[in-house]
Amino acid sequence: MQESVTGDEPVELAAGYSYLKTGDFRMNAAHPPASKMFAALPLLWFGLSPVRDPTPWQRGDQVAFGAQWLAANARKEDAMVLAARLTSVFLTSCLGLAMALWTRASFGATASLVALTLYAFDPTIAAHGHYVKNDVPLTLFGFLACIAFAAYLKRPTLMRLLLSALALGLALATKLSAFLLLPALVLLYAIWHWQGHQSLSVRQGILSLAAVVALSGVAVFLIYELPALQHGVKTGGVNWSIVHALLDRSEAGAIARLTHGAPPAHPFLQGFVLFLDHSTVGHASYLFGKVRARGWWYYFPIAFAVKTPAATLAFLALAAWICLDKLRHAALRRAAFDWFVAAIPMAVFCTLSLFSPVDIGIRYLLPIWPFLFILAAALFTRARWRRASILLVVMGAGLAAESVAIYPHYLAFFNVFAGGPSHGPTILADSNIDWGQDAGNLAAWLRQHPPSRLCLDYWGSADLAGLGVAGPSMMDRLRAEGRLPRDCVAAVSVNFLFGMSPDHGEFGWLRGLPPLARIGYSIYVFDLAKSVPMAESLVSGADQPAFQSVLHQDFRGEPTAQDPAIPGEILIFYMTGLGPVSPPVPPGRPAPRDILSRTDAPVVCQWNQAEGGPIAEVLFAGLAPDQTGVYQVNVRVNPNLTYGRMACRSTLSPAGQSEGASMVVPVAR
Repeated sequence: MQESVTGDEPVELAAGYSYLKTGDFRMNAAHPPASKMFAALPLLWFGLSPVRDPTPWQRGDQVAFGAQWLAANARKEDAMVLAARLTSVFLTSCLGLAMALWTRASFGATASLVALTLYAFDPTIAAHGHYVKNDVPLTLFGFLACIAFAAYLKRPTLMRLLLSALALGLALATKLSAFLLLPALVLLYAIWHWQGHQSLSVRQGILSLAAVVALSGVAVFLIYELPALQHGVKTGGVNWSIVHALLDRSEAGAIARLTHGAPPAHPFLQGFVLFLDHSTVGHASYLFGKVRARGWWYYFPIAFAVKTPAATLAFLALAAWICLDKLRHAALRRAAFDWFVAAIPMAVFCTLSLFSPVDIGIRYLLPIWPFLFILAAALFTRARWRRASILLVVMGAGLAAESVAIYPHYLAFFNVFAGGPSHGPTILADSNIDWGQDAGNLAAWLRQHPPSRLCLDYWGSADLAGLGVAGPSMMDRLRAEGRLPRDCVAAVSVNFLFGMSPDHGEFGWLRGLPPLARIGYSIYVFDLAKSVPMAESLVSGADQPAFQSVLHQDFRGEPTAQDPAIPGEILIFYMTGLGPVSPPVPPGRPAPRDILSRTDAPVVCQWNQAEGGPIAEVLFAGLAPDQTGVYQVNVRVNPNLTYGRMACRSTLSPAGQSEGASMVVPVAR
């Protein structure tokens, strides 16, 4: 109740509600519907208003549809979000209960209590366990699928087989990464057979696995078909175009489908195509101040190491030491099978996560949480230490203290080794700290500290107008006025401030300055009357900006009278003297190609400055890739120009350099 809707919640909640009301799965097709429909179930009794503008629905624009759906029911939004989030809390509690019961049956009551303590006080669980999102539901159904299949191997009955298939089907109908459960189940059977158990022959084991997969497919089919049949909607089937899309793993094809949608087919197949395409293209991820589409060792060890409480890390380290000690003397073939049930799914998810091209947040690792906590608790409680109980109490108290200290901002948790949540944005961003959840908290702060003028660069989905928060983007004012505004208090989301989402401009010059306030660690507030002069002093020794050359957007050469620039074209200017960049490049070294180094201070360019011409649209300002000490500034030619003299400068250049550099550019009339 203390957090606004996060970035994905309007999309997921509106999509789930539309499935239940129409049987049409066009919205948010990239993710299966189970958790979304479950979250939207309570809303059927709210008497909600429909979206009046049919355009987002017709286009399948899930972001616009979600925003308009919430806006159409703005008076009920808080109650709607609370009701939907309570379904997530219910599933999170079910997962804790399932962990406790299975661990008690397999490893004893003490291990059960320890595992449940690790789970209940984990900040990542506390954060994502109440959002309308599919990560915790996937964790629940994945855990149930593994323990149900293990129970079936121990005593093969039809009921246990059906329960295994149902849990797997619910997992697959929740999130497509549940396909990683399939190799885990195969490995569990292989180990069961290797240990010499005779309950299932190889033939029976293969048939059982095939039956579980087939019956889980039936469960997935019914989850789609029941709402569709209720509303008389045909869900589609399999055709050559969807098969071709499944087989086409080219980056160009993947980008085209992600942009324009998958071919018409059954929505599960469409979602699977988009899932594969997303994995093919990758996703922009932020780590240590750098943004890449792929190529990180993101989840392990970094995200796990900084987002896990210090007490839990200490406990896991002790459990790992105990495990290594026991493995030296263990006869694995005679070990209790439940040890493998706890270890194998975790090992599969951990291994495959190392190769994931979609590095968005620690929430993607949640499926390993129950197995990790259970395995660590079981190992620790089997250590023969005199003071083991005292150690458990100390670490449990430390974990509880860490969890309580971050309340209620669990999403922003970073442990003491990472420097805490204030230092967190220098390591990770996106759903690790800033999901737009603090819009309401910003509104509350502004009511207590009303500014004379507000500049707002907010990343998220909350209805700011409904919260009484309004103001222009600081970068929009910069582009319009040609200088940084000094008359406003700026509220900037962490994703913008640290460059994860650069579409609002570059804020590197603000990062080194003390904020006026931190709102839930995800929105920083700056007093620009103080911040701009402080930032100017930091670059007072910058060189005089100067132009070196300019090229057409296709690099065919410089604009000339015979080959002038065309209105709307993007010109590439090469300059010197624009000051520091982030990430920094060592002196004398060429700028990298894969990670762009942008100027810390925003660059402002103006056409025909002497005549008061228009401010130019700067698309990029930073070091030119593969070049040494040369800046590249990409500028779109204003459509109304008849001739052009470009003037560019750093917005934080000292006053004596305010004229900047200039260059005449022939423009087609």
